Amino acid sequence: MALFAGDPTAASFTEAGGRLFDAAVTWATRTREMLFVVGNAALSPVDQALLLRATKLGFGVHVRDGANAQVSDTSNKALVLISESTLSATVDARLRNIAVPALCLEPALFDEFGMTGDVWLTNYGLGPGRLVCTPTATPKSGPAETLFDDLLISEGQCPVSG
Repeated sequence: MALFAGDPTAASFTEAGGRLFDAAVTWATRTREMLFVVGNAALSPVDQALLLRATKLGFGVHVRDGANAQVSDTSNKALVLISESTLSATVDARLRNIAVPALCLEPALFDEFGMTGDVWLTNYGLGPGRLVCTPTATPKSGPAETLFDDLLISEGQCPVSG
């Protein structure tokens, strides 16, 4: 699953945007533990906001920087939340085929995770938000309700399924 909420969007969620994040995290979890993959262990303000939000939802959050996150870190986790602060080159496709749901906020990982084609600004990138993207459906445009104070949302073009 991808929530197209890049930096600094996550720090400026409206109430509706916050509810969408809460619903995505709650939906994706079975236990109350999650792995939060970040760009730097010294959390950015955006990562601090996401950590606080997940903690308020009652989750035990295990923070790992993207360069050191391993598939084994996902064991016994209900969700892997990949921050937009994560450098795509440090994670690449390493966490693509994990056995738990992943909520990816880093647009540059959408192609590595098989959620879009692999051409930046053609298959994914910055622009009008597309919040629903599945390989078997045409992407739907964002909802009428504003989800973020800052409307810079990454979008993805779903890969063509055969």
